[in-house]
Amino acid sequence: MLPGGEEPAAGRIDPDALRAIGIGYYGVRAATEQTFGSGALESAPDRRVSTDRAPKPRFTPDAKRCLEAALRVTVEPHHKRLEPGHLLPGAAAPGR
Repeated sequence: MLPGGEEPAAGRIDPDALRAIGIGYYGVRAATEQTFGSGALESAPDRRVSTDRAPKPRFTPDAKRCLEAALRVTVEPHHKRLEPGHLLPGAAAPGR
């Protein structure tokens, strides 16, 4: 049960589950409120972002060309990751 007698919903904290692994929910809550003020946990923003609502990055045409060139430089020698050094040839490519 949560404060106020409500049941924990999906994604909410379950004090009994925390207690089962040795974490005292009410102790953590009291220490947090003592440090950050009363109601600090209620006013904290939810920082989890749902991937279906996440904004897609927008790139200028020049940035897209730079990334395309960097991808070509990355794939040619069979590198597995795009590293900062791969961006340099794309940024220095003619026509930029």
